[in-house]
Amino acid sequence: MWFYETCGFLDLLLFVAIFSGVFVCFYCTQLNDQLARGPEFDKKTVLVVTAHPDDECMFFSPTILNLKRFSTIHLLCLSTGNHYGQGKTRREELVASCAILGITHSHVTVIDHSSLPDDPISDWDSKLVGRIITDHVKNKKIQMVVTFDSFGVSGHKNHIAVFKAVKRLKDKGFLQDVTVYFLKSIGMLRKYASLLDLPLSIYSRQLCISLKRHLFLSSPNDIILGQNAMCAHQSQLLWFRKLYILFSRYMVINTLEKLA
Repeated sequence: MWFYETCGFLDLLLFVAIFSGVFVCFYCTQLNDQLARGPEFDKKTVLVVTAHPDDECMFFSPTILNLKRFSTIHLLCLSTGNHYGQGKTRREELVASCAILGITHSHVTVIDHSSLPDDPISDWDSKLVGRIITDHVKNKKIQMVVTFDSFGVSGHKNHIAVFKAVKRLKDKGFLQDVTVYFLKSIGMLRKYASLLDLPLSIYSRQLCISLKRHLFLSSPNDIILGQNAMCAHQSQLLWFRKLYILFSRYMVINTLEKLA
């Protein structure tokens, strides 16, 4: 009996070793393929539009860390994250996080507007958000905008409001010369699969190639940078966010879809 139990355990170890080896090879291949797609974003001026401090690393770090190698990155955060009266602290944490991600202080703008509260039940005015974004695009000569999709990753109304504002601008021709990409939301199981979601992400991109989807994958060094950026938001590091850092797919993989 002991012999058969030992053999079963060894078989399991062998399977894990083979699976891990194959997965690591697949991961490295995808990182190499990603480098070949770099010239498409070469020398672009990119604006990442978020709703709250910490969105930039919780959701967009793979995109930012990859694009910064080819492009100039600006960040527009539409609130100070003052839901619990921590707006000043969270603004400072955002600047520290962006420094880790490679976004200079002068390229970080945080909006503090009474009509744009950090509130999960507040539906921000699309026209107001649109005016702020439009002014930023003009002043910074932005060529590409990256933001949330219609579900906003977590269904947060502030996230969704940003998408609605950007889509309205695009539909009305205010972003005529600007390419817009939104971060594709995924289901709960995939959301916490971390790198294990990579095969399905690749497969989904191939299925939707006509939609012009781009996948950004973090290298091991970028994964550490993204985690460090999130750790800069000390006021937000509750136990469940620590688990998020370890298991969230958005910390290591982003799928962007072009807004037609």
